[in-house]
Amino acid sequence: MKFENFIWDFDGTLFNTYPATLDAFEITLKDFGVFEYSRDEIYDDTRKTITFALENLIKKYDLNRIFVDKFWENANKVHPKYNVPFENAIICCKKIKDNNLNNFIITHRDKRSTHEILRYYGVFDLFKEIITEENGFENKPNPESFLYVIDKYDLILSKTLCIGDRELDIKAGKNSNIKTCFMNFDNSDNLLEADFVFNSFNEFINKFI
Repeated sequence: MKFENFIWDFDGTLFNTYPATLDAFEITLKDFGVFEYSRDEIYDDTRKTITFALENLIKKYDLNRIFVDKFWENANKVHPKYNVPFENAIICCKKIKDNNLNNFIITHRDKRSTHEILRYYGVFDLFKEIITEENGFENKPNPESFLYVIDKYDLILSKTLCIGDRELDIKAGKNSNIKTCFMNFDNSDNLLEADFVFNSFNEFINKFI
């Protein structure tokens, strides 16, 4: 199957931002006097959404709402060098552009940090459009942001692929009537009913690029 348009998730798909995010959670918990917690549990919750993880921690440790603001303050201090691209992710996106195909990003991350990370690694110009929190669309799995990109660039649905690492990414793609790809870096048994599943960018490149 030949795809021409690739709609990427950002966190956990192109860039491994989870370790830095978990560090921000740990720093914030310690700031609030919580020293015993499960990093694995926080990771599992973050794989759903960061908001879900924050709400669970607030309930579990009876924290006040300031915890949320403090977490984002700590998370936003993270230098881009700690949010590294997955192996061959950049090579993959470069190959797509070099073949006159299209890369897009749709993320819930804020515009400043998204652009900062992309520019730090010199890959900002690989993407035709970057949709962030500031665009104001409903969060995935709502397809609003996907439908905007599809309509704006007159994308052919059968030639457009959504790539993500979480259930909400796959559902957003399905809700947009495009094919979906799950990047299964954790070798999870839950394959999320995606059309394609890969454990690495090498596999992805060999299949599509």
